[in-house]
Amino acid sequence: MTLRGQEAFMKTKLESEQKSVKLEENQVMSFKKLQSLFVTSGNIWMTVAGDSEDYFYSEGDCVKIPNGKHTVIQAIGKATFWL
Repeated sequence: MTLRGQEAFMKTKLESEQKSVKLEENQVMSFKKLQSLFVTSGNIWMTVAGDSEDYFYSEGDCVKIPNGKHTVIQAIGKATFWL
């Protein structure tokens, strides 16, 4: 599910479509139809509906979410990522 680096993220989204999200320490957010994200700082924990695994990502990781499934993300400390 993980690609490495901003170039991989740019291949999946146009720069004008990107939105930066900043999570405060241990803040949780839920996304109903998230398709991809690029971690720009910090570390995150992520779980995806229908997937029994938990995932941990850090700065520089690019993630594609299969079929735009419901996703829950929590910052480990503080974190910022692009949608």
